[in-house]
Amino acid sequence: MKIPGFMRRFLPKSAFAKSVSILVGSTAIGQTITVLASPLLTRIYSPEDFGTLAVFASFLGVVAVVASLRYELALPLPEEDETAANVLALSLSIVVANTLLVGFLVWLFGDKLVKIVNAPRLHSFLWLVPLGIMGAGFYQVLSFWAVRKKAFNHIAQTKLNQSIGQILTQLSLGVTVSGPVGLLLGQVIGQAMGSTTLAVLAWRNDEQSFKAVNPSDMLRVASRYKDFPLFSSWSTLFNALSLQIPVVLLSYLFGPTVTGLYSLGYRVLQTPMSLIGQS
Repeated sequence: MKIPGFMRRFLPKSAFAKSVSILVGSTAIGQTITVLASPLLTRIYSPEDFGTLAVFASFLGVVAVVASLRYELALPLPEEDETAANVLALSLSIVVANTLLVGFLVWLFGDKLVKIVNAPRLHSFLWLVPLGIMGAGFYQVLSFWAVRKKAFNHIAQTKLNQSIGQILTQLSLGVTVSGPVGLLLGQVIGQAMGSTTLAVLAWRNDEQSFKAVNPSDMLRVASRYKDFPLFSSWSTLFNALSLQIPVVLLSYLFGPTVTGLYSLGYRVLQTPMSLIGQS
């Protein structure tokens, strides 16, 4: 992301502080766009639609954080790019495997799941769950490769694009298609947007490193960094569950309308926290 000249004078001189400032700034702009669009979205979609989105986002929020079993956290650690490239390939492979597993489980138990959580309108859109997990998982892994390469400007740009892509999708589909489909598709697009940009950047700059990827080395790094799936994935999963359980319980006890009103309030209140936390 190119920084305008008049803004550069306000950035810290330290490279680390400057990188943090860029990420915080892009996240702040993205969050501002989301908040400013909320009055428009609430006039297009009903509270029930937002309740369906909240349950859908809860499913993604629980599974997507462990889509790669947290192997992406190991990407900045190896000294050799070839080793890191095998970690990247391993992480992306696990994302694909988990996506297929979730898709199979959704096909098998999807009907029962929407009945349990009292979100009947979600039934027609369950096919978006594995797509959302794959998109979010890919972006999560590729962004850690970008962190390894200190490509903070590109991460900042993709974060801004995610907010813009999500809002534009939700607004445009909201006025043309009835129901929550616009909100759900916007959520999926918003989480996945930027993956292609980061993937192209990685291939263009590190093509030689990726040629060193092979199954035996992928197994070797899987064993070398096994503590991430053994420990970090479980703690992350339980933390995600603790955040998403209120949404599921509200939907189960009171239905999607009350859940939608809760999610709208929470969406505004969490903005200051996510501004720094996500960056």
